[in-house]
Amino acid sequence: VWTVFGMGDALDAAGVVGAVEEPALWRGRLEPFAEALFRFVCGNGYPLGGWRFVAATARGALRAGAPDPVAWKLTFARDVARRHQGETALLSWDDARLAELDPDLRLEAIAHLVQSASDSDLFEVEDYVERAVSALDQLPGPSAAATKVRGAIGRALAAAGQWEPARETLERAVGEWALLERMWDASRALCELLRVLGIQRASDRLASLEEREVADVLAVVSAESSAYVKVALGRAWVQAGAPERGLSILESQELERIGDVEEPRHRWRALALDALGHREDADDVRATHGG
Repeated sequence: VWTVFGMGDALDAAGVVGAVEEPALWRGRLEPFAEALFRFVCGNGYPLGGWRFVAATARGALRAGAPDPVAWKLTFARDVARRHQGETALLSWDDARLAELDPDLRLEAIAHLVQSASDSDLFEVEDYVERAVSALDQLPGPSAAATKVRGAIGRALAAAGQWEPARETLERAVGEWALLERMWDASRALCELLRVLGIQRASDRLASLEEREVADVLAVVSAESSAYVKVALGRAWVQAGAPERGLSILESQELERIGDVEEPRHRWRALALDALGHREDADDVRATHGG
């Protein structure tokens, strides 16, 4: 099991081989396993066995009758795995359980909590955002874990249509990544900030962001991450009323054959062509690539 999860000695020590199939084997093993699984899903790793296997293993452990707080950690891990599979799952916010975690792990968990609200239950966004902001206000200054939370808050506010608070929060998050000299971690907050600025048609701020922060991120991220940022930038210019500028970015050869961005890239190409009055070209894009 630990080989499949890619968790190394943490799960080896827990001794959980075969536990999913044999619930009786969970006796004495639930707590170390839940701790290892919880830490794994709060990080940035990808399980070699896939997120479906993570969710199934967490469910198996829960069926063994895990007590609280072990059950909370297993439920949290199960639902994070479900979200990675494209399901919607609002993670349960439990102040008592969060208080038991070490500071960085607590912040990693809070980032997941806030994002789960924006993905699955917008009625909970306000409450989760308030709790997350309160947690950040107690910190002495920015850190990587805290800035992840701030970015999640900004994305949640944007999901709820609170554009100006979202812009302010996302700008602060991108600025904190710059202060931490970790611009490779800024791409998610930056992409959402670009979307918000496009919706606000904030052309001046968009131009400034392209010249500085976008350039700084593109200089340090992978080709795949770069493609996400460039598509977000092109889309933002189309949204902001500058379709020609957006189209020039979206038609860059550097974006070709990067699968994850193909659908949004061609959709915004077609919209840019529509805005420019090139209806036939737009229809050709849609006929060839869909969207």
